[in-house]
Amino acid sequence: MLRENILERIYFMCWVVIILSIPILGNVSITTLSFAVFILGLISWLYALLKGGKNIWQVIINSPYFYIVLLIIAVLFLSSFASVDPGYVIKRAAKVSAILVFASGFFVVMPYVRPIVSQTTVRFLPWVLGATALVMLVEYFFQYPLYSFVRGEPSVLTKLHELNPSAVLQTLLIWPILLIFYHHEIDRKALSIGFFILILAAQLILFSSQAALLGLVVGGFAFLLTVYAPNSFPKATFILIGIAALLSPVLAEILYQWKPPFFEYLRSSAAAPQRIDIWHACVMLIKESPVFGYGLDATRVHADNILVYTQDYKWKEVLHPHNFALQLWLDTGVFGVLLFLSFLKILYNKLMNLNLDARPYAMGILLSVISVASVGYSIWNGWFLSTIIVSSVFVMLIIGHARK
Repeated sequence: MLRENILERIYFMCWVVIILSIPILGNVSITTLSFAVFILGLISWLYALLKGGKNIWQVIINSPYFYIVLLIIAVLFLSSFASVDPGYVIKRAAKVSAILVFASGFFVVMPYVRPIVSQTTVRFLPWVLGATALVMLVEYFFQYPLYSFVRGEPSVLTKLHELNPSAVLQTLLIWPILLIFYHHEIDRKALSIGFFILILAAQLILFSSQAALLGLVVGGFAFLLTVYAPNSFPKATFILIGIAALLSPVLAEILYQWKPPFFEYLRSSAAAPQRIDIWHACVMLIKESPVFGYGLDATRVHADNILVYTQDYKWKEVLHPHNFALQLWLDTGVFGVLLFLSFLKILYNKLMNLNLDARPYAMGILLSVISVASVGYSIWNGWFLSTIIVSSVFVMLIIGHARK
């Protein structure tokens, strides 16, 4: 009993530290968020093993997430055989796999610690979102004081992109926080309104991440449509996402051939026109190896082939395709795409099992993630995976807390 109390206290304190550190991690060094998720996931696994004993193995075996994680890891490592630099791909696959394996500890341990961490989440998370927006504004208007203190003088590239992950983090944190305000009678309406004014100000004034802003808008529409059509809209959305992922090379090529003329006037920026050029370059590579792909981070390994198709591109390499579906095709081939479709099916079943009150919030965060991943960041980025995992865990904890 004493040992269990000590473990609960340790886990509780770790959870509080993770929640309260999000503003700093999101604005100063977003890569440390993946490390924090890794550590908390490890503690979650240890806690689950000590608390659940022999029963924990039955929970793991019966969980569909367990098999999905195994399949993802298998596809990631198998993709190394298709790469011209298998050593690099294996290292990247190991890092991504570590995040997935340890983060899955959240889902395993949740039945044992939900009462503890749910209360903590409900209590602190709204304040964290406001703090995140404030820190973001301070960083922007005062020339990155926190970043300079922790990591030295920011470069020009840093000034352009360092706040982008913070904007994504805010976009995804909105949904669990809205869920908190819905399920709990909090007499702080003015405070909640203030939070969202800060968020919108940070997004609109800074406009640091167009992908995050897109996620905010699309997630909002998904939320409203799910309120009015809680069964038909999610079903239609999942079907469209699956079809779009499967046909993404065809759709990208159609967009490249028929892109609006006004895009050419925007070519000096690294926005929409260059995205379309990158997608076209990826499609050219996908045609050559559609079954097995080229291994993780194929755009970096095959940078010379990619840059041939990109006009006036500013940088020396293309870090990733800026579209999750094309990245699956390019890195893992048809096997990765089919695995994603299977994951969509499991996710759909889970979402439809939620009560009608929670479903719009789940759809909001799902469409926010899909929107950001469709035009923004690499799905293998540790910080992006960690942000998705943490935000999803928050939603699950709040839903479980509200049922009590």
